[in-house]
Amino acid sequence: MGYNAAKSWTSDAWNAIIGQSDKKLGLSPSTANQSNSTQTLASSFLDTNSYEIATTATASQTIDNFWDAIPDWGDSAWQATTKWSGDAWKSIDEWTPQTWQATTTWTAADWDKPFFTISNPTIVENNSGTNNLIFKVTLSTTSTQTITVNYATADNTATAGSDYTAKTGTITFTPGQISQDIIISVNGDTAIEPDETFLINLSNPSNALITDNQGLGTITNDDGDNTSVTLPIITLTVSPTSVTEDGTTNLVYTFTRTGVTTDALTVNYTVGGTATLNTDYTQTGAASFTSTTGTVTFAAGSDTATVTIDPTTDTNVEDDETVTLNLASGTGYTVGTTDAVVGIITDTNNETPGNQAPTDLALSATTVNENVPVNTVIGTFSTTDPDTGNTFTYSLIAGTGDTDNSAFSIVGNQLQINNSPDFETKNSYSIRVKTTDQGGLSFEKTLTITVNDVNETPGNQAPTNLALSATTVNENVPVNTVIGTFSTTDPDTGNTFTYSLVTGTGDTDNTAFSVVGNQLQINNSPDFETKNSYSIRVKTTDQGGLSFEKNLTITVNDVNETPGNQAPTALIFQNAVTELAENVDVTPEFKVADLLIEDDGLGTNNLFLTGRDKERFLIQNSALFYVGFTPNFEAQNSYEVTVNVDDTTVGVTPDLTQTFTLNITDVNEAPTALILANSTNAIAENTDTSQGVKVADIQISDDALGTNSLSLLGSDQSSFQIRGRELFFIGKADFEAQSLYNLTVAVTDTTLKPAPNATPDATVNFTLEITNLPDQAVNPQTIQFKDTGNGQGSLVFNFSNLPGSIQVTAIEEGLQQTGAFLNNVVGLYPVADDNGAVFDSLDLDGDGNVTELIQPGQAGYARSALSQAVNNFILRASGEGANQSTTAAEFGDVLLEGGRRYAPFVIANGGNLGESLQGSVQAFLTKNPDNVAATLENYRTHEVAYFSFGSANPDGAEHLRSRGNNIFGFEDLPGNLPNISDNDFNDGILAFNFIA
Repeated sequence: MGYNAAKSWTSDAWNAIIGQSDKKLGLSPSTANQSNSTQTLASSFLDTNSYEIATTATASQTIDNFWDAIPDWGDSAWQATTKWSGDAWKSIDEWTPQTWQATTTWTAADWDKPFFTISNPTIVENNSGTNNLIFKVTLSTTSTQTITVNYATADNTATAGSDYTAKTGTITFTPGQISQDIIISVNGDTAIEPDETFLINLSNPSNALITDNQGLGTITNDDGDNTSVTLPIITLTVSPTSVTEDGTTNLVYTFTRTGVTTDALTVNYTVGGTATLNTDYTQTGAASFTSTTGTVTFAAGSDTATVTIDPTTDTNVEDDETVTLNLASGTGYTVGTTDAVVGIITDTNNETPGNQAPTDLALSATTVNENVPVNTVIGTFSTTDPDTGNTFTYSLIAGTGDTDNSAFSIVGNQLQINNSPDFETKNSYSIRVKTTDQGGLSFEKTLTITVNDVNETPGNQAPTNLALSATTVNENVPVNTVIGTFSTTDPDTGNTFTYSLVTGTGDTDNTAFSVVGNQLQINNSPDFETKNSYSIRVKTTDQGGLSFEKNLTITVNDVNETPGNQAPTALIFQNAVTELAENVDVTPEFKVADLLIEDDGLGTNNLFLTGRDKERFLIQNSALFYVGFTPNFEAQNSYEVTVNVDDTTVGVTPDLTQTFTLNITDVNEAPTALILANSTNAIAENTDTSQGVKVADIQISDDALGTNSLSLLGSDQSSFQIRGRELFFIGKADFEAQSLYNLTVAVTDTTLKPAPNATPDATVNFTLEITNLPDQAVNPQTIQFKDTGNGQGSLVFNFSNLPGSIQVTAIEEGLQQTGAFLNNVVGLYPVADDNGAVFDSLDLDGDGNVTELIQPGQAGYARSALSQAVNNFILRASGEGANQSTTAAEFGDVLLEGGRRYAPFVIANGGNLGESLQGSVQAFLTKNPDNVAATLENYRTHEVAYFSFGSANPDGAEHLRSRGNNIFGFEDLPGNLPNISDNDFNDGILAFNFIA
């Protein structure tokens, strides 16, 4: 305990206190020790507003009476006020005068005040929009005064504006209120970044103290792989790799970060080489730089930083010198370049150097697709060396980074992989390679070989081939003549492809061509005598990003350049419209393409149509038109026609044909009809409708697009329910009360008509007849009230076996002295079964189905149950103390439907919420919609609903109990709080009498 530990202060602790405050309290006697247990506070204690201590006591004293004399101090009060533990008191001898004085500024009145604490919440960032991060500010206890405290956000690693919205303000606690929320809007983004934090600071309290003045909010990044943040990768290069000692060019080391660039970042590196700092060179650009280490800083938002090495000119005849920088690990990044990066300062004084060692080696490719064959060549090695004309050999050697040397072989200057790689088993390899010149000098380097993941699932496989419909072209054809159309061979059906000219083997003449859609065009008119063939490299890529590349040769045909009339060579659909939405107005016609005929201009070309749907097309003014009916996707989803070109003076008939296809696209249309199939239009009276009686299947005539919403119209709609695509009668099958029910079932496509109460797209009428049965006399003495309980704390009134209408009169039964501690409201609500399930009448899960069952204990049970409470039944049971009698006010008889089950409920503290039961229920659901349990601090005023099913109650306790003979009693105090509830179940005793 805090103050108990204080009673054992050592001499050092007392000495630290002595003289530290200018307001000190006296003790009498002035010297206290363990044998003196009758100390009293000096009168000055009661005259001051500060609990401060002054004494000349020495070693090992206990000041018992001092603590006892402080008014109203208790074990828990002292701890709650100071939160000081025994360890804290023991360390008091380390306090400075300023610390003690700051600690002892609380006044006497302050000790009775509540104090603030603030939560440290966390929220997932999300990719867009905003989310609310809620800080909960809580008082240590309630107060009878109004309490305020100011708050303001402050940046930590998160930045106001970009990461969250800054906010300042004042929160107010009304008397009795114990917590308040501060809601901060957090911005979503897709940046891969570390988790970020910001602060809320509390200040300037009134009528309370602050012991926890700062809340920490954490924004959790959710954009990295497997919820982990990918740190930026740092790589290092130097350009140029060699400069002269007396030249004007400097060595520029460029640091590049790949990935997150949001914040500033400092990167470490080591410094080496044969050149000496400030003798052979100077540097600029580094954040720090010594002869062995250095740092460089990336500005926020920047992906590069540079360090420049400026050689110092001298007249010394010396070897070429080097400056090496090697990336070192640090915070907030991953090292991408693991080898030292070497820059060479070439000596310009007269001396011919001998053979010099290589300075770098490179591999032409460092990635390989998984599943390639054994001994596939990864790439070709090359070496950087100060000497010209050197030759090199390459080898795999032991050393740092040689982890996977055994997986590879070097043949000449090529690196081969020994086995077929598998991305899922191993996605990268590390090897160490040595290059050696003919003089035996060498350079070593670690290389990483990355395995590319190939889509191996049959859902989407890479293309296996591509073809061009024509690979020859006549010389002298016009600019942008189409050579041919590309097609792709792919294991997958239905894939779409894009085509491009790419760099690689065979790309010699790529610049002479263009790819437009799936067609290859030649950019200039070819001339056989100048160039009779072209080589290009083409890539086809499917919609999933998988691709295939191939070299193609385009041959130029030599033609007689002074011929007579020739047949047309090509028919092209320009400005083609290949898709048309249904229902589009096409009158009088709709142009779908311009017809371009490539020809020598001699002769006469005739155009005519053939094919399946030729009647739906028209050629007019060198254009193709769709004519006829407004397109209807459901009737016909495509039209196909063949355009024929024939020069009657030459060639065959026709000379050219080209097929055109117009696809009709589906659009969302309103439903056209409703059908009630398998309908039942009559049921006998007294039929049990408690679970609903299915009277028809609902069928909708519509396309597959849009979202259809079914609804009921008419004066009898409340007697029916739609469950999925089925219509149920849930009214009362009572011929004498109503023998005929009329209903209209309506359907609306809410995609087309999102507005509430929109005019339905289709309706159908339905009539249900209740057939008469002979009435039977009912003897009131034979009516049996079924009082069934399934498990502890369950109570159900079951009327399922009683035909006709049942009236229940609720009265107070004076069986014994009863007393309700609280002012309560008692009522009845319908249940679906003896287990207490209720229908989801409010559609709390938002799925449009109000017939689903909510079981006691499940979320939303209280809201659904109370929303269905019997309207004209209310009882109030109230009292201000445990010994006051219950009072009950009756508002008319209660009409309960035969064939239904009812259960009682009580709303503790609900008696002051409304004039009627429904008014009380609605007020309760507004104040406590989730039916949160009462606590020790608020159970006298907090409104809580209790049901006759223990699992439905927030405290998990029994609150309503059957006493037999249609009588039940209730307990209004919470059962989960110690020493509160007496569990006598006589806070209200109610009886039911039946009138047939």
